[in-house]
Amino acid sequence: MEKIKKISIKTYLYILSALVILVSLTITFLVQNLIGYFEFSDLYKSRFSDFWHQPHYLIAFLNYASVTLIPIIIIFITANIFFKKIIKDSLEKMNYVMENLIENNLDFEMPQTSVTEFQTIFETSNKIKNELSQKVNSTVASRK
Repeated sequence: MEKIKKISIKTYLYILSALVILVSLTITFLVQNLIGYFEFSDLYKSRFSDFWHQPHYLIAFLNYASVTLIPIIIIFITANIFFKKIIKDSLEKMNYVMENLIENNLDFEMPQTSVTEFQTIFETSNKIKNELSQKVNSTVASRK
């Protein structure tokens, strides 16, 4: 069996938080620069008779929308990736173990995961599996 580097869910959440913050700040910075570039472009200035004294509602809306929506979208995307890839995979493996134990199928390989909390569950399930197989073997031996 290969060794898997184990990381706790707490560490995954720290990494996820840092990723959300860095990506959100970077994308917001780039979008704000693009909005500023657009605001002072000749194309946008040509829409106003008195550019410096008229309100720029479109630019204000775009600024507020980018500052609010970009972090929300980044959180949604990264959380989806995190829960679909990491947690769902471990839950499917745990379901596999539980189904085999319920069906008294003790001849299966215990899965491995990189999440320490789930790995602890798998190790405990492996102990349960071993105990059950010993009891089954001793029951079969005593009947002979």
